[in-house]
Amino acid sequence: SVAPALRPEDSIAHANRLICEDAAYGMFVSLCYMQLANTGGVTYVNAGHNPPLLLRAGDGSFRELKRTGIVLGIDPRLGYEQKYLELDPGDLIVMYTDGVSETLNSDEEEFGIEIPDDAAEHIQTVGDAVKFISEKQG
Repeated sequence: SVAPALRPEDSIAHANRLICEDAAYGMFVSLCYMQLANTGGVTYVNAGHNPPLLLRAGDGSFRELKRTGIVLGIDPRLGYEQKYLELDPGDLIVMYTDGVSETLNSDEEEFGIEIPDDAAEHIQTVGDAVKFISEKQG
């Protein structure tokens, strides 16, 4: 239900209203919607989903892209905030589901998502990110 003529925050608010009308009590949806601009930036709305990870190629820093609203399906009156982020060549955004963070390692502990200080040294591509996460799961 994302309408191309609407801003992402308006589209997600519209989707929220539709879900509230149709969902059974207690049902909800988390999502992170990103819209890439041809200028190299990204506009996003994160409705209660796991925060994507941004790796900056220039300085190797990592940071989480915080949530901008709660899950969809709770209250049809809620609005959602969108954020804009300028990306530089080589920057990488890693999106993941709770299937990654809740996976059990060999010690039967949830993997979680903790960003080690040296993560940027190991991750330069999407393939590196997958390999890094797999190795950390043990």
